[in-house]
Amino acid sequence: MGSFRVNRGGSWFLPVVDPLILYWVSVWPAVSRFRNSRAGMEDVHECRSLTLPQRRPIALFRSPAWRLPTLAQARTGESGMRAAVVGMVLLCLVSGCTKNPKAPKIIIDPPSQTVTNSIGMELIEIPAGSFTIGYGKVVVTLTKPFGLGKTDVTQGQWEQVMGTDPWEGGEDVQADKDCPATYVSWDDAREFCDKLTDLERKAGTLKAGEAYRLPTEAQWEYACRAGTATTYSFGNDESTFGEYAWFNGNAFHAGEPYAHKVGLKKPNPWGLYDMHGNVWKWCSDWYDAKVSGGTDPFGPEEGSLRVLRGGSWWSRPVNCGSASRNGISPSDRGSDMGFRVARSQSVK
Repeated sequence: MGSFRVNRGGSWFLPVVDPLILYWVSVWPAVSRFRNSRAGMEDVHECRSLTLPQRRPIALFRSPAWRLPTLAQARTGESGMRAAVVGMVLLCLVSGCTKNPKAPKIIIDPPSQTVTNSIGMELIEIPAGSFTIGYGKVVVTLTKPFGLGKTDVTQGQWEQVMGTDPWEGGEDVQADKDCPATYVSWDDAREFCDKLTDLERKAGTLKAGEAYRLPTEAQWEYACRAGTATTYSFGNDESTFGEYAWFNGNAFHAGEPYAHKVGLKKPNPWGLYDMHGNVWKWCSDWYDAKVSGGTDPFGPEEGSLRVLRGGSWWSRPVNCGSASRNGISPSDRGSDMGFRVARSQSVK
């Protein structure tokens, strides 16, 4: 006498009869939370047509709101469905099954450790790791951890370090110490980083070789994604975009055509605010049509444009995605352009 009936023959949902799938279908009834985990198979459907590169981790999610990414290793040529099933098994293990010392290692969100520097600026410690950058199959490995500003640099922080207010008198500006510092060129932002480095060295808060810099484009996207592989750091559902970002829908078209106070929207899974929207963020790289990959990339050796990331208060959501990028003259300034700092060892 049993509690489960047999299902045979497959369906439109399972395009390939796979021994791995059959095995886990046979053992899943023994998993204490099997019924709850079954709902996650709806998410697997989105993965079934993918082909994975050799030994690359992929992130699988229960839903955009469920922020515990699980990485599954797949062998060359395995379908996305096969890897997705592995991932769903790992999700079952995370859900509360009996501990098994031989179970696959599950990589989850790192703890969001926050440090505060001498001017009160908070930074999130970002771990080293690998991810796929942009829209293609370019893999990046960051070998060194780094700190990244929890928010964009604010007007108050800029005034503390620089003693100026370049946004004063500019169009489309809300003057407030907690609003992003705007009308800041790439050169201005780099000067801010240099002066902040000097202040922090005098305060004794920097380790040997550390300095404040603009993040590389790879560092920026890695931190923005925070372990996700979706369009936005919170998933693919554009209808919830306003919960995480200031964009044209809730700023420009809502009669508030300016950058808003930082930290009012929901953060990404690693605790970083306003990575999508509010102001475009300068990165250190020269811009090239092809995004840089490999180990600790820092972009082209030369160019005429610098990289901007993240979109702004007058951008559409599609232009604020984790992979969205732009290139502009390093001397340009505007009400929709700001930056956040990284604290790191040199990547060159």
